[in-house]
Amino acid sequence: MNQTNLDSLVSHIRILSGEDSVVINDSPVIVTPRGGFFDNYLAADYIKNKLESFGLETYDHEGNKKG
Repeated sequence: MNQTNLDSLVSHIRILSGEDSVVINDSPVIVTPRGGFFDNYLAADYIKNKLESFGLETYDHEGNKKG
């Protein structure tokens, strides 16, 4: 985690902006920006899974459903 890789950052942005698909919970998906609650949960799952892959502890927090 002490280094930043430009290609990795670009990949994360492409996934979160809906340009590239990603596998989340064993299913290929496209995170649609401003797509609604489902897409917000997909983005949150992607980020959570990525942080956990770095060995970081995460937790789920239910936010305001109205945005």
